[in-house]
Amino acid sequence: MWRYIFAGHTQSFGYGCDVYVIKTDSLGDTLWTRSYYGIGGGAEGNVIQKTFDGGYIIAGYIVTPTNEGEIFLIKIDSLGNLLWNKTIGGLWEEDAYSIKQTSDSGYVIAGVTLPYGAEYFDLYLVKIGPDIGGAEEIKQSKNMVFNIFPNPARTYFIVQSLTPIKRIKIFNITGELKQDFIFGDFNILSAKIPTTRFKSGVYFI
Repeated sequence: MWRYIFAGHTQSFGYGCDVYVIKTDSLGDTLWTRSYYGIGGGAEGNVIQKTFDGGYIIAGYIVTPTNEGEIFLIKIDSLGNLLWNKTIGGLWEEDAYSIKQTSDSGYVIAGVTLPYGAEYFDLYLVKIGPDIGGAEEIKQSKNMVFNIFPNPARTYFIVQSLTPIKRIKIFNITGELKQDFIFGDFNILSAKIPTTRFKSGVYFI
């Protein structure tokens, strides 16, 4: 029998928003509901996906006590019981709109970021490892593998990493290697890559 699950937010429980999840049967009758509190200005759930263990991962947005907007992750079991929650963010405003569990049991998250003073949002892509649930709350933590922005890129893009960048390969949509940047042992954590030589299109790093 089909089941449906929805994530969003509610203001039914006091100041600010809480993440709100509803699970229904195939007729739309409620099986259970859960709310997960926010802090400060509250939290919102934008997307929910089933995970390999039968539970769910929710990605959205939270306003922290310092009034910063950051990506908010919530892991729940199949009955909606909270397993862990984490924030991911940098110096700017971030929000998550898509999340997918990867083959290594980690997660890849796509969202947006608004750099300080910028007029438009950039795409924000984050890959985190499978041990996030046992880690401390993360802000650019050791579980975050890399960061790429802006996307789409016009004249350049920046790759940020918490471990030294040794090499960056760029492939086109057919898998053809278009550029290979080798940085060696210079302990580079951020690399600015020019894109003026590339034709418009989709590329993978």
